[in-house]
Amino acid sequence: GGIVDLIPKRPLDYSYTSIQQQFGSWGLSRTTIDTTGPVAADKTWLYRVNLAYDRADSFIDFVNSKNVFIAPTLTFRPNDQFRFNIDYEYQHSEFVDKSMGIPAVGNRPAPVPISRYLQEPAYTQANPNTQDRHLVGFDWTYDFNKDWSLTNRFAFNDQRYGQHQYGTA
Repeated sequence: GGIVDLIPKRPLDYSYTSIQQQFGSWGLSRTTIDTTGPVAADKTWLYRVNLAYDRADSFIDFVNSKNVFIAPTLTFRPNDQFRFNIDYEYQHSEFVDKSMGIPAVGNRPAPVPISRYLQEPAYTQANPNTQDRHLVGFDWTYDFNKDWSLTNRFAFNDQRYGQHQYGTA
């Protein structure tokens, strides 16, 4: 058991931009952008946008993944007591995974290299698994004083997954 505390990246009242590029084993490449700041000079409207793109191959032949993530958020603060946030997230993933496992010979795993891909690569490369996720949410808070406040939150998540496998009976 346990608790997961999710803290979203909220807009800041000053301009800030961060760009990161990462590289790793098996062709991993990840690019992220985080930009935020005021929309209006009086800082009543603030924005923040997080973007990410990554792709990677694997130590297993023909296994790979590509991911796109976009998350804009907008904050309205007309005074020190009230704040309203609206959030949106979009994530698209395409991947070819090793879902077949290692076949058995008798009562033991077959002696195949760990990098062996056991599906039909022409099919799985042309028809990768996909996942699309959209999340829309808002929250507002009104502070009555330093000890009392009222908060309302709402979120809607829509997720779709498509899996393609090739096999023979």
